[in-house]
Amino acid sequence: MKKVVGSLLMTSTMLLGALAPIVANAADGENRSGTTDTTATFTANTTNPVDPVDPTDPTKPLNPGDGDNGANAGAGLSLIYAPSKLGFGSNQIDVINNQSYAADASSTVMMGTTNKVGLQVSDQRGTNAGWTLSVAAADGTDGNLSSLKGATLSLPAGTVTSTGATAGSGSTAGNGATGQAVDLDLGSQASTSAGATFTGATSGVVLTAADKNGAGITSDLLDPTAIKLNVVANTASATTYKGVLNWTLTSSADN
Repeated sequence: MKKVVGSLLMTSTMLLGALAPIVANAADGENRSGTTDTTATFTANTTNPVDPVDPTDPTKPLNPGDGDNGANAGAGLSLIYAPSKLGFGSNQIDVINNQSYAADASSTVMMGTTNKVGLQVSDQRGTNAGWTLSVAAADGTDGNLSSLKGATLSLPAGTVTSTGATAGSGSTAGNGATGQAVDLDLGSQASTSAGATFTGATSGVVLTAADKNGAGITSDLLDPTAIKLNVVANTASATTYKGVLNWTLTSSADN
């Protein structure tokens, strides 16, 4: 019996030895490793204008059509889309109550097929230095909007998205850009006859990206029903008020 057990142990040891991997050892003087330097260079796009893109599918260009875009394609840091028209329809004068009128779809330019008022900023500088898009109201040529005493324009914080792997949601895009609500003074002076007035600022920031944010194309979609012209009671005359919104894009590096 002892001989049988001894034979089995010897046989098992031989089999295990046969199955064990053979580890190769480098001979003296041999080298088995190396390194490769790898580089990739990118340059800022400062010469080729960037056209607006479809905010629902940034891989597709947006054709705003003649007169629909209140901005121009551009390279580097550029405002490449703004609505060319914003209207509030025709409304009866109210001499008793303050009123807020939403943007009228028939006289307001919507961005593509979104049914939203759109803004779009392109940052292809490659610095991620941050930027700010602000807006101010003025009369413009043959305008008289400033004579609508106490009136303000309210712009909501829009839904902000960006190109890249993460589009983002709500008022913050995947690239870190954020939308902000703004109340702009339109009338040159407040009316006190109605006992109540709206208050706003002469200009405000609607879209901004802090340092290290805002690269690529950022889209800001504003709900037209939340864009309001606020009019103080008994201040409007039976006329058409005209004005312009001036959009200004600035780099944080310039400040």
